[in-house]
Amino acid sequence: MKIFISHSSKDKERYCNELVAKLTEKVGENSIVYDALTFEAGEKSIDEINRTLGHTDLYVILLSHAAIESEWVKHELCAAQKKLEDRTLDRIYPLIVDETLKYDDEGIPEWLKDYNLKYIAQPAKAARLIIERAKDVSWSRHPEFKRRNEIFVGRNSLVNDFETRIDDLDKPPVNTFVVGGLPNIGRKSLARHCFVKGNIILSYYDFPRISLSYQESIEDFIVKIQDLGFSGNDKIPEIANKTMEEKINYAVELLEKISRLSEIVLVNDDGGLIDYRGNISEWFSSIVSSRQLLDKMTFVVITKYKVNFESVRRTPSIFSQNVPELNRTERIGLLRRLATANKLELSRRDMDEIGQHLTGYPAQVYYAVGRIQNEKAQSMYGRCKALYQAYVEHNYDAALHQIDTVAAEFPRDKKYALVVKFDIAQFFEKIETMQDTIKELEAERTNNNTVVICKSKLLAAQNKVDEAVQYFTTNISFFTDESKKNFCERLKAHYA
Repeated sequence: MKIFISHSSKDKERYCNELVAKLTEKVGENSIVYDALTFEAGEKSIDEINRTLGHTDLYVILLSHAAIESEWVKHELCAAQKKLEDRTLDRIYPLIVDETLKYDDEGIPEWLKDYNLKYIAQPAKAARLIIERAKDVSWSRHPEFKRRNEIFVGRNSLVNDFETRIDDLDKPPVNTFVVGGLPNIGRKSLARHCFVKGNIILSYYDFPRISLSYQESIEDFIVKIQDLGFSGNDKIPEIANKTMEEKINYAVELLEKISRLSEIVLVNDDGGLIDYRGNISEWFSSIVSSRQLLDKMTFVVITKYKVNFESVRRTPSIFSQNVPELNRTERIGLLRRLATANKLELSRRDMDEIGQHLTGYPAQVYYAVGRIQNEKAQSMYGRCKALYQAYVEHNYDAALHQIDTVAAEFPRDKKYALVVKFDIAQFFEKIETMQDTIKELEAERTNNNTVVICKSKLLAAQNKVDEAVQYFTTNISFFTDESKKNFCERLKAHYA
């Protein structure tokens, strides 16, 4: 993924450098095309711009009075427009970064005014919007990324309870969702799924995050919220000597700015907001109960503690849920979806066997799929090595030993190893090994067509080509007449 940042050099110090710094924190320098990062001093040229645009996936134009008057920016815009029309550029994303520039300014090209042009005051917010657009481009190009990200199984009653609460007009609006439960139990996944299903966020939204420990208080909370970068260059006042009420008011001011930007802060809480008894700290309760924050979702709090009922009753803007372990059906369902997303072929027997070793933690299922992927890669390497030893080195004994080792070490892939073993035996005309391998394939309940093909090749290797053709034609399934004809012709040619 390449993100091209088109801008005026006059906007570097006040805006662009901070935006690019935020972007590189997330996606790395190699994904950003920005003159200070990409071009050596004095090397930026029309040819260099055209070359880098040729490898760009998302073209971002930071609009200001200085930008629309810049000859460089005008050239970059024209080149990007042409590539967009030629469909060699996925997306153009314009952002206004100058408060005095209006969306209908005559200096902005007419075709660019068709976009929803908005002024984005804070570089941190602009960076997050660009990352979201980049993720959207990536997902549209690689749908499997989106499918993997959206995998969610079970928890239906929890999701329904969340939707019922946020749609309940007889109660105050919810601005804080607290999700409790043991680490790696799926707390963040539940929160994200609830928010996406409730149309609160888009599926590619990435929460800004802070962490709080039991040793930290409202002062630390304020500093971490400020450090998210959504309040501009405002300096934090000397809060240590302020009253608790003043600290709460200042925190609310900061969060109001974040709320206006439609951001939702995820807090990884280890006792700073909710203690081990499930009590919500009074200062946090006061913040989320403030009138200024009541109309928008502001927080997701992830905690290992279960919030007690009385704390929630006193703070109706908070809705809390505790995430239990996945039950067996949910574990198998998650395993099946992850296997499908990662293109792993697991039989019902495989899933049942793996499921017996899993408890209720989603992280265990992800780990199991990762191990299987690793095994698949090693198994494939072993099979390729055996084929190399057979076809290139012409070493039957070494190839047979290698493939037998693969079959023993990776039992889930045994049938694939047996197919390779059969091909090796056929190559060296080892009739007895071919016969034994077919028996093993049948014992492994291998696909019927695979067995039919192997038996046909065995008959042909025994100089029974006509019988082989007849057997194949009669017993093969789901092959078109053309496919049957091609196989039989190749079989006859091989044993002519």
